[in-house]
Amino acid sequence: MAKKKDEIGGDEKGEVTTPEVEPETTPEPEPEPEEPITLTPKEHQELTKQAKAATELGRSLKTTLEANTVLQRNFDAQSKQINTLGETLKSLKDKERERELKSVEGQPDLVDAVRIKHQAEDEREAAARERSELDADKAQHQAAIDKALKTEAENKASELAKTSGLTADLILQIGSDTAEDGRVTYNLKRMEDIAKTVPKSEEEEGEEEEIKGQTTRAPGLGSRSATRGLNTMEDYDKAYNEGRITTEEYAKARERFGVAY
Repeated sequence: MAKKKDEIGGDEKGEVTTPEVEPETTPEPEPEPEEPITLTPKEHQELTKQAKAATELGRSLKTTLEANTVLQRNFDAQSKQINTLGETLKSLKDKERERELKSVEGQPDLVDAVRIKHQAEDEREAAARERSELDADKAQHQAAIDKALKTEAENKASELAKTSGLTADLILQIGSDTAEDGRVTYNLKRMEDIAKTVPKSEEEEGEEEEIKGQTTRAPGLGSRSATRGLNTMEDYDKAYNEGRITTEEYAKARERFGVAY
């Protein structure tokens, strides 16, 4: 028996089914092998040094934090003890006042006198607290003033040492006075007078000029002493080629010896 047309290659409605095709996948590229890092002995030594320094810093920081924790714990414990002691003293004082009032009970004049006494005690305590706080503020303010005066004296000593044969530390020491309470003051006028009596020697000034020239000039740009010992044009040629004198110094030498370019 022959099959009907709609039964060939499809369902009852005549639809044709298409087999599913899996999408093509592109293989991921394999990562390139990383090149090994090669360190020179100097770089390895420097990294080792930095690692040791970091370890020491970590140890020091840990010790500091532990010490700070212990100090904070002790401070909290002491604060708690002080608060407890204050509460105990207040309780004892209140009981003592109650006893005093009870002892004069029924005697109005004496009761008033005891209450006036208690009020005076409270006022004295309040005045003592205010005075203590004022002294603390004054001490803090004085410490800030002393710090500013010390900084001013140190700057003055450094400035005077530039033209004096004395060092800044010595000038500062000469100008300082220590009071009986340990407070240090500075006499700037005395520092100036002492510094002027010991001027800087010519040798010291020459050494400073040489050091200053070495620090302000780039290597190879010469200095005041760069042309010393150069007596002929050949000497200047050699010094210029070696970078020991500047172009300006070399040009002046050619002009002095009458050598044209």
